[in-house]
Amino acid sequence: FLNGKEPLSAVETQIIVQFIEQYEPERMLVIHQPVNCIDFDGDAQELAAHLSDVSGMRIKRLGSRSGSLGTYFSRKKGKSIITLELPSSASTDTSVVLWDKYGELLIAFIAFPFESD
Repeated sequence: FLNGKEPLSAVETQIIVQFIEQYEPERMLVIHQPVNCIDFDGDAQELAAHLSDVSGMRIKRLGSRSGSLGTYFSRKKGKSIITLELPSSASTDTSVVLWDKYGELLIAFIAFPFESD
């Protein structure tokens, strides 16, 4: 993806923001690489700890950056966001290998109870 010339100007960013505005998700999972950790923004510390327990991946706070999705979703929308940072080796793994490594974590993210549950 290319960065936009100004905040919210990149096409993919506009699509994500439109999705968030339309569907108002309570939490979000974003997958990146290559840091190999679980990062979080907003009130997601308990969820991050649970995902770390399930997967064995360490939690590493990378910090929000101005204009990032984590900053937008956690600060502007007041919601929790998890960034699953895969290792650089993930780009050469097959979908079967990736599912074997991270499928349980993805299911745990979906199944984790919301505060109102």
